[in-house]
Order: sequence, then C-alpha cells, then structure tokens
Amino acid sequence: MEQPLGFDKGGDKVWLLLKTLYGMMQGAHNWAITLDRTYAEHGYYISKANSQVRSKVVNGELTLTTTWMDNVLETSTILAEEVKAKEELRSSYEIKDLEEANVKGRSRIA
Repeated sequence: MEQPLGFDKGGDKVWLLLKTLYGMMQGAHNWAITLDRTYAEHGYYISKANSQVRSKVVNGELTLTTTWMDNVLETSTILAEEVKAKEELRSSYEIKDLEEANVKGRSRIA
C-alpha cells in the first residue's frame, strides 16, 4: 500500500480508516461492540464477572454463551433453547456450526 500525495514520512498527518480491518485493534473493538448489540437485541445479559459470558432466561430455562474472539460456545438447560440460540445468532451472522463441543486428551482428576 502506498501513501497518497501529501503523506510524507515524518509528517503530521494520519490515515483515517473508513472501515475497520480484521487484525487491527480498532477492528476487535468494533467487533466487540457489534456483538454486544446483537446479543442485547436477542435478550441476553452480559455477566458482571466476565464480559464474554452472556445469559438469558426464558420460561425458567437458562441459556449461556461465551465468546472468545469470533468463536462462540453455547449451552442451555434444554436442547430446544440451545437450538433457538443458534438460530438467533444465525439470523444475525453467517456461522459455521461445529456441533457438540468435546475436550480430547484430558484426564479426570480423582
């Protein structure tokens, strides 16, 4: 990428991004804000203990989601609410469902 005319090395001008780029600090910040809005629109609340954990209670059934970067793990007290949570997220974003999460190579501590 080349600097436009008037942007000389050591000058006092800066570039203004019109759209955030993946991998930049501003991109991560904007993604977090967008994701927070999306979850709020679907009725989730942000955990006070961890801002990446969100919860929702519908008809006494608890649904939890946790987000790391652009990966989401969700669970619910009943399967129907878990499926509904995935559909809500799918209505807002293009997602790839990796199905049930499992942990390989871990041994139980007795």
